[in-house]
Amino acid sequence: MGLDCSTSRKPLLDTISQEFLKKIKKKYPVANQTLKSDISPIINTPILKIKDKTYLKLESHQTSGSFKIRGAFLYFQDQPNQQIVVASTGNFAKACFYAYKSCNEETKNQSDILQQDYKQSQQIKLDEYNTPTPQPEFQEQQQQQQQQYTQDELDKSNLIIFVPNNVNRDKLKEITCPIIYAGQDCVESEKIARQYAEQHNSIYASPYNDINMILGSCTIGEELDQFFNAQNQELDFVFVSCGGGGLIGGIALYFKYLKNKGTKIIGVQPYNNAAMYNILRKKGEGKLLDTLSDGTSGGIEENAITIEICKHLVDDWVLVTEDQILEAQLKLMNEHKLIVEGAAALAYAGFMLYPIGRLSCLIVLCGSNVDPHKIMVKK
Repeated sequence: MGLDCSTSRKPLLDTISQEFLKKIKKKYPVANQTLKSDISPIINTPILKIKDKTYLKLESHQTSGSFKIRGAFLYFQDQPNQQIVVASTGNFAKACFYAYKSCNEETKNQSDILQQDYKQSQQIKLDEYNTPTPQPEFQEQQQQQQQQYTQDELDKSNLIIFVPNNVNRDKLKEITCPIIYAGQDCVESEKIARQYAEQHNSIYASPYNDINMILGSCTIGEELDQFFNAQNQELDFVFVSCGGGGLIGGIALYFKYLKNKGTKIIGVQPYNNAAMYNILRKKGEGKLLDTLSDGTSGGIEENAITIEICKHLVDDWVLVTEDQILEAQLKLMNEHKLIVEGAAALAYAGFMLYPIGRLSCLIVLCGSNVDPHKIMVKK
């Protein structure tokens, strides 16, 4: 359907950083044990193409509403008492905040900022980062939501979140750590977050280009493997939404590297925002347009480890239209009673287009942080 990636997987592992693969193998047992309590449900979906052979993995049921809680939790376990700076359009921000709170509660080492009783999320605007002026219609709302913080107050927080000005604020309303609005899109926001981390000797946490995020996704692969082993059934296909490649990369590494299995990994991206697909076709990121799958939108770091993983371990790719994403989202809601975000519906849409015959398959529903403004009523 997309790229021809059907060749043998074993020799292609040689093209991925061997040092990185050794770290994956070494750290995976600890990561898997750490995340044992974060297992999400797997349900059978007999109303789909093949009765008793099609399943949904509900990462949408995770605490923070997405799979990213896995890698975020590993970040804070791996870097205790360090200030972590993240850039996010919503899901990674929520995941890091939940992981931060959880780790701090366990160690009884909550920061001064989180000890306060915030009733609403606090947003920050720092003059030194030259945040672009919001559009007039949003000016009043922006001023109401943002609050100035001194550098001393920021230094006391172990988590600082940078978001672009066009972020969906509904995804941030439960977050009570510092949020800095900076940049007109996720690429600009990420650059500013990296600059802040470098200037203040903090740790920048990538939502995909990091071993912790990839290890978190590896644990999803193990849960799928164990589930199908218990059913005495082979898992033939896994459909996964792809943005920066952390989710699909971790699942692919589990099956192709840690277990050397023949399960086919199928990546799904929107036509409107297919950065990874275009990079693998050596066409650059391509034009990145708005998409209902906002959780997978945006550019990819140059030389990200996920690029090589996706190039050599993902078996095929499907591109879907915005109408197909919407149709999948509505189908999941109407027929399965599942409310999922566009990025989760993306994988489902890819599955509906892909010829799988009578083989078994699973669709990973990556999140449920729905933007209400992007759920349209189908006429």
